[in-house]
Formats: sequence, structure tokens, C-alpha cells
Amino acid sequence: MKGGGKKAIQAVHSVLCGKPADQYEREPVPPSAFKSWWSFAALFSSRHIAAPEFTIGPLFIIHGASALDAFIGLMVGSILATLSWRFLCAPVAVKKRLTLYYTLERIAGRRFLWAYNVVSAIAFAVIAGAMFSVSASAVGALLQVPMPGLNDVLPSTWEWVVTCAVVGAVTSLVAAFGYGIVSLFAMVVTPYIYVVVALAGVNVIRLLSIDSAAEFWDVASRVVWTGTNTEGFAKFGLAHCICFAWFADLFLHVGQGDLSVLRFAKDANASWTSSLGMILGHYVTWLIAGMMYAVQVQSDPENTGIAAGPMAERVVGIPGLVLILFAGWSTANPLLYAAGLAVQSLFPKTPTWAVTLGVGGIATVAGLFPGLLSRLLSVFAFFGLILMPVGVAIFCDTFVLPRMRLDEEYSAQRDGKHNLAMSVTWGITNLILVPLVAANVLEVFFAPFPSAALSAGLYIGLSRYLQRREGQKNEAKELEEGGELNKGKDAAGEGETVVVGGGDGGRASIEQMGRLPTGLLNSDASLPLQLESEESGGQAAAEKSEEEEKRALEGEAVPV
Repeated sequence: MKGGGKKAIQAVHSVLCGKPADQYEREPVPPSAFKSWWSFAALFSSRHIAAPEFTIGPLFIIHGASALDAFIGLMVGSILATLSWRFLCAPVAVKKRLTLYYTLERIAGRRFLWAYNVVSAIAFAVIAGAMFSVSASAVGALLQVPMPGLNDVLPSTWEWVVTCAVVGAVTSLVAAFGYGIVSLFAMVVTPYIYVVVALAGVNVIRLLSIDSAAEFWDVASRVVWTGTNTEGFAKFGLAHCICFAWFADLFLHVGQGDLSVLRFAKDANASWTSSLGMILGHYVTWLIAGMMYAVQVQSDPENTGIAAGPMAERVVGIPGLVLILFAGWSTANPLLYAAGLAVQSLFPKTPTWAVTLGVGGIATVAGLFPGLLSRLLSVFAFFGLILMPVGVAIFCDTFVLPRMRLDEEYSAQRDGKHNLAMSVTWGITNLILVPLVAANVLEVFFAPFPSAALSAGLYIGLSRYLQRREGQKNEAKELEEGGELNKGKDAAGEGETVVVGGGDGGRASIEQMGRLPTGLLNSDASLPLQLESEESGGQAAAEKSEEEEKRALEGEAVPV
């Protein structure tokens, strides 16, 4: 990008979102930057009454869920998801006030963060790409672009490719402006989305010829959620509906993905606004989207493809196309923003808006493949399963380890040292669970239960073992260093002279003092030590005796 274009983007970013530092990628969010409840209500409701909902809703019909499964199961799962945000994600977010990625760096170290961020950025980009496809279906319906079929994996026409590319470019540009513009966009489009979804709900009931409440359940059971799955798609029951509604956003709540947005909350109670997204967004919109799909199939039994744009146009006309377009943007924007934070944490000197544009390019390529939409339920669940163990470990690190008198934020307290407990937990959990899911031994919608239990047990147990072993090594090292220090002092003290009395005869070496009687060492210091003088006197007497004996033998007089 030329200098002028780069400066223009930076100028617009500064006006809309403030200075780059206002994103607080590597520091706690200050109170002055906290967002209101309305900001989070708009974000959650717009993010979850959005593009994937109009694709997911028909999939419950395709997978053969009954009306009872859909109405009861999806409600229970949505409530459980709200509770997960409030009691698992929000407490960590308001305690640390850091992005997910910087939190993870402080806990596990940068080497682990590299691997995790690559996986999470790919996951966000792929899902955002699917949202581009949904929005492109609205633009394509307006321009009469041929839509992909239910079983299509590759793009079928060049018109579809161009439409997806344009939608992806525009969405990426919006997301590049940061959380401020993402939140602003959500607040602007959310009222429109709700109004048109409500209108779609009214119209779809009319199109299904439902004239009374008594007829509603009969039509819902006989025409919409018939309990018969399409060939090639697994049969869903009540448990599937509960678990999917709960784990559809597994990475965001249990996986702690929403630390990056909830860090702006005044307190953890702001996360109750997620209920707007779960109940009014997921639950209601999934049901309405399912009925919209039923209208499509009823009108043309051969048209089984999932194209949100044409479905919405059939029910509410042009406002429906605008609805799908905005819904795709409102979902893709926060996803791309989060992916941008993931990559930006790998390259701290690169602006978030720049890496977000790069991730947007990857998402655009992913969005070209319509096969993502028909397998969207499994895509959501699979990526959530892979990333969730890290979120479980973060929660345990924040609230469980301190209660066990173990260190939290292991890497930050050891100058960036790699946290082996985190790597082993993530690796072992996925090495066990992912093959089971891939081999269809365990369904992906139920895999989070053993995954959460295994990852929590592994992280707590490994942290306890490794930190205590580290403590024992440090203690042994300190004792060894202390022993060497004392030994050095003893070696330095050999041969020193200690004064225990006055005069020249009052000095003796430490070695000599080691042989002296205890009473002498404890005697008054004024008594002179006579050791050396006594030895010299004895030697002189012996020499005198030898001399007298020699003179006697020679006949000389021995002096008396």
C-alpha cells in the first residue's frame, strides 16, 4: 500500500476509533474505557441474531429434529450458554481486563501463544468466511446470481466468486477499524435486524397457512420439523439440540474467547446481555429460519439448498435481503476483529487494523466454498472442541490455582518461561478427543463434556506437580549454594592468626589452637601463651647436655 493510502486509512481509523493505543492489546482496560450495558446488549444481540442463524435454522430440519426437540432442546441449550458466559467467562474478563491472547501469553508463554493463535485465527477466519457467503447470498439474490446447492462444496459460478469477494472486502474494512466501529455498527443495524426478523416471523406463519395457535403445533410437527433427516446427514434428537445450542459458541464462553470484548465491561453482570443473543437471537431466529426453509421446500421440493438471501426475499422481499446482508456483516465484524487480535499478538509492532485486513483476505477465500454452510453445525462444534481446553485451563489458572497456593500466570512470573502444563493439557486432550470425533466414535456435539473434565484435571494436576517439583529444585539449589559458600569461608580461614594474649608469644595459628586444652582457650586473655617459648627452652637444654658429655670424654673439666 502506498504511503498516501496508508495515511488515509490511519486518519479514518483515528477519527472513528481513537488512537491505536485505545485498543489496549497489551495492558488492562482502564475505567475510562469501560462500555455501557447497551453497548454489550447491541453487540451480543446483533452478533447472535445474524448470518449463521439463517443457515443453522434449516439444518435442524435437514438433520431430522422433531418439533419437540427443536422447541425444548434449543431453549435449554440457550439458557445454559448464557450461564456459561456469566459464570465462566465474565469473571475472568473483569478480573484481568486483558485480551484473551495477552492473558494466554502471561499464563503459557509466547511459544505456546504462537501455536494457539495460528489455530484460533484460522477458526475465526473460516467461520467469518462462512458469514461472507451468507451475506453474498443476499447480494446474489438481488443481482440474480445462481446459488450453490445443498451438496455443493466448490463454487459453481464466477458470479458467486466475485460477489463473495466484494462482500468480504467491505466487511474486512469495517472490522479493521477496531472494537469502537464494530460496536457502533452493531448498535446501528441491530434495531433494523430485529424488526425485519419479527416481520419474517409473522409472514412465515401466514405462508404456512397457520390460522390459529392450535394449528401451529400440527403444522410445525407435520410440515416443518418432521423428524425425518435428509440422506447424508445424521439424525438429531433432543440431546443434539440442547448440546448444539449450548456449545455453538463454545469457544466464546467456556473457551474464554470473549475475554477480548468483556474486558470492557464495568462488571461481570454485563454478560447477562448475552441472553439477548441466545434467546431472541439464536432461539427465536433459528425457529423462524427453519420455517422459512420449510416455505422454500414447500414451494419447490427440488430446491433444498441453504441460501439465506433467497429465503428471506421469498418471505419479506427486499427488506429481507438487506437483513441478511447486515446480519452477515454484524457477525463477521467481531470475528475478524478477534482474529486480528490473535495475529496482532504475534506481531506486536504491526497495527491491529493491518492484520485484520490480512485475516479478512483469508476469510474471503474460505467464503468462496459453499460446502462450509451445509456443514456449519459441525464446523462450529469442531473448532470449539479444539480451542476449549485452553479456556478451561485459563479459568482454572485464575480461580483454582490461587486457592491451592500455586502461582497463577506462570510465564509472567518467570520472565516468559514456557508453561509445560498448558501445552501438555491442550495436546493430550485433543490427541484423545479429536480422533474419537473424527472416527465417529464420539459425536462432536457431546465431546465437550469429557474434554472439559480431562483438561481441568490435567491442568490442575500438572501445575501442582511441576510447580512443587520446581520449588524442591530451587530449595536444593539454595542449600547447595549455601554449603559451597560456607566451605569457601572455611578454606579462606585456614592459617589465620588469632590473638589470645599479649606480646609476641600470644599468637597461635587456628591449627595450633585446635590442639590446645579447652581450659586454656577459656582462660583470662591476659595470661601469655608459653607454647613457643617452652619448646625453644627445651631444645637449648638438650644441646647443652650433649656438649658437656663430649668434653668429659676428652678429659676436660666440666664447669659446674
